[in-house]
Amino acid sequence: MRGVEILGSLAQVAPVFDYLDSDALVKHLFEILGIPAKITRSAEEVATMREEQAEIAAQQQEMQQTMEMAQAAGAAAPALKVVNDIGPAEAPAE
Repeated sequence: MRGVEILGSLAQVAPVFDYLDSDALVKHLFEILGIPAKITRSAEEVATMREEQAEIAAQQQEMQQTMEMAQAAGAAAPALKVVNDIGPAEAPAE
C-alpha cells in the first residue's frame, strides 16, 4: 500500500501511472485484502460499463458542441439581419 502512496505523490511530477496496469493493480489489491470474488465485477462487466460510459460521454460532448453552435448562430443572427437589411453593396464603377 505504501508503494501506491509513493506513486500517487510522484504522479504530480512524473507520468508514473502510464507504467501501471490499473486493472491489474485493483485485482492485486483485492487479492491482498481478501475481497471475495463474488462481490467484484468480472472483466467483461467492467468492459461493458466502460463502453457505456464512453458512449454517454460522446453523446454529452456532441450535445455540448451542438449547443455551442446554436449559441454562436444565435449571436450571429442580429449581424446577419443588419447585413440583409442594408442589401448588397453596389459594385464600384470601372
